[in-house]
Amino acid sequence: MAVSLQTSAVPDRYLARIEWSQIDQSPAGITANECVLVFPDGQFHMERRLQQLPTPSATLLVYESKLSDEQLQQLRIILDSDDMRGLPTFLPFAIPGPVPVRQAFEARIPRNSDVQRVGYATWKATSQSDSDAPARDALKDSQRKSETALQPLFKWFNDVDSQKLVPSNTESTFCEVK
Repeated sequence: MAVSLQTSAVPDRYLARIEWSQIDQSPAGITANECVLVFPDGQFHMERRLQQLPTPSATLLVYESKLSDEQLQQLRIILDSDDMRGLPTFLPFAIPGPVPVRQAFEARIPRNSDVQRVGYATWKATSQSDSDAPARDALKDSQRKSETALQPLFKWFNDVDSQKLVPSNTESTFCEVK
């Protein structure tokens, strides 16, 4: 199994970068993206983008806050787990055929002088009978192990995301490390 590490110039400046996104291309679909950049001291930068079709633009909310000691400890335990460390590298990929609804969850975790990139994607196809269905099914099967292993991190992310946070005047960084 390939180790999921990639070189990064600033691996010690953050604890994790976590992102969830959804694209729904139906006429009244929602495109959403939420990300959080967590620093070693528990400070975090979070962004939420939401576009409800047919509206042509998205709304953006940016938050700056700090995790509780318990939240930070939970995150460190999840990130240091053997299940997390053993996941394959997640790289964006094209899903064959018509797929109007898709979601992706991804995390970047500094490991020594490298960054581990893990994640998974899920989707709903418009038809299960088209010629691309076998390729989609094989790809979906390959995502299941990562999806299962990442459930504790996904739950942690949703718990933090569901907090009542006060928007900040901070500019968007797309949760990237500067």
